[in-house]
Formats: sequence, structure tokens, C-alpha cells
Amino acid sequence: MSYTSAFSALVIGASGYIGGAILVELRKKYPDAVITALVRSSANNDALRGAGANTIVHADTKDHAAVKDLVSNVDVVFNTADADNFELTKAVIDGLTERTKATGRRAILIHTSGAAELWDDGEGYANPTARVRSDAVEDDIASIPASALHRNVDDLVFEADRAGHLSGYIVAPSVVWGAGSGPIHRTTFINGLYVSLAQAFKRAVVIGDGSNIMATVHVDDVVSLHLLLLERGLSEKDLQASPFAKFYIASTYDQPTKDVIQVVTNFFHDKGLYPSAQLESLSLAEAVKLHPWAFVIAKNTPMKAERARAVGWKPLHVESVVPHIAEGLEPAFVQAQKQV
Repeated sequence: MSYTSAFSALVIGASGYIGGAILVELRKKYPDAVITALVRSSANNDALRGAGANTIVHADTKDHAAVKDLVSNVDVVFNTADADNFELTKAVIDGLTERTKATGRRAILIHTSGAAELWDDGEGYANPTARVRSDAVEDDIASIPASALHRNVDDLVFEADRAGHLSGYIVAPSVVWGAGSGPIHRTTFINGLYVSLAQAFKRAVVIGDGSNIMATVHVDDVVSLHLLLLERGLSEKDLQASPFAKFYIASTYDQPTKDVIQVVTNFFHDKGLYPSAQLESLSLAEAVKLHPWAFVIAKNTPMKAERARAVGWKPLHVESVVPHIAEGLEPAFVQAQKQV
């Protein structure tokens, strides 16, 4: 039994940065789809309905029984809530497994992971000898260490797909930037981190010499990849494919981190948070003493995002993030000021 345009879908994290944008574009592309939004609060109900949600369910993602029950009644799940939430992902998979058994066709999971599982052990320096993994090479994905960030959760999706319990796609975005098109204005994680680092460092800091490579992608292109994979899932093109052939890196531009950090530094210097815009080099150990998440800006991401382009992904934003940094930082800075 194949899918029709009136399939049912659940967006977990529909009030978020990526999930909200997926909701908007999903409704545009599939006007007959029955879409449910899973969120914790009723505060944004009107906005979610306006964006295309037929039904809004309020539940804590820690209520795994409720999540499983909800998921078991839909054909498609977009899980954008938390790339590291093992129990949530297990509940989603259990629910979709029941859906597959009930309908006789494989339910579809499109899981938002992250390219952090492809990081090297960089400490602020380029690593020209690092193994470069391509998502078009199955062994490159299969051999990612079990200890890598997000990997234990991704393995759940791989195993469920291999067993035929669902058709599981994984999207691993690099650093995401840009103004999301979701119904509730959100800023990307990296902007909030830059503000938090600025508050902790209190001066212009680069880890190492900043030559490590930061891979980036625009949020609109992340969303378009999710929708492309939904199209593949609905058409059942990949039922015989290896689970590792359904792992997609979303990345469009590689940038030396120092280029980004200098613009970030100029922004905070202009705001009066830094006494100077002259970068001071710290070791990774020194930086993480000031902020435990400082390691994020010290890594390289040695990877090639090839599979998506091979199946028709056409990202529109393939430029450097550098000219756009200030516009993204401003709302995160304003929000942080409100919380002081």
C-alpha cells in the first residue's frame, strides 16, 4: 500500500528553529497532509495553526508513553527536538514500528541529527591529515565511532531501518545559520553560544590560531533537504537501501573559524562587551575553563556532503556566513540582555 498526498505527519519540535520552518514548508508542499505539531506549551497555538498544523498536542517529550501513542497514529515523523535524546527517539521508533505493523507499509522517520559526530579532536588548528568522511560512501558513515556525539541515537534509527520497522532518514547539519521561516521567531544554537561565550570570556578570544574549519549551512537549505527526503520516503524509493545510505550531511560552505570569530569579536566590541577587538589566543584547555562549551568552536569537521546533491538537493545559500553574522547575532544578544 503506497502513500497518497493525504498522509499524516507529526512534527516534534514544531515551535523550534528548524521544526517550525519544516512545518511551514510541509504545509506549502502538501496541502492535503494531516499535520500534527507536538509542543510543550499552548503559548504559540495560534501561530502553529496559522503555519499549517491541523492538530496541536501539548506533551512533554519526557512522557515517552504519550509520545509513542501519538507516533503510532501517524505515517511520518520529523524529529527535530533533540539529537541526543535517546529515550525520546526510542519512543518515536517504537510508535512508528506499531504504525508499520498496522498499515503494512513502512512508516517514515526523518531525524535531525548533527555533523558534530564527524568532528575531529581539533583544538583550534587545521588538521590536513584528518580522515575526510563522505556521506556518499557507506563505510565512511558505518565506521563513525560509537563514542561520537549523536551516534548512539543515530544507531537506533539505523537498527530500526535495517529491521524493516520504518524507513529512517538522518539529516546531519553542520553549523546552521540564517533567519528561520518558522511561525515563532527563534535563533540558531550557534548565535546563542557566541553570546554565552562572550559573557564568559569577557575579551576577544580565539582558540589556537583559529585555522580549524567550520562547516556551515543555511536553515532554508536544511529544511529543503528534509522535504526532499520526505519525497523519497513517500515514493518508497529507498526500501532496499542500506540504512547508511540514508544518512545525509547538510553542509554548503567551509570557513576557517578565525574569519568567523573576528566578525563575532567586532560585534561584541561594538556592543561594549570586549575592551578590544584584538584576538587573544587561548589553548582549548584554557578556554573550556572559562566556558564548558568552548570546544565547539575549536573543532574541524572533515566531511563531504555529496549524497544529497546526488539525489537532487539544490541548496540556494552556498556563500560564506561571514557577511551575515551580525544580523544573526543581534536577536540572540537582545534576548540575552533581557535575561540578565
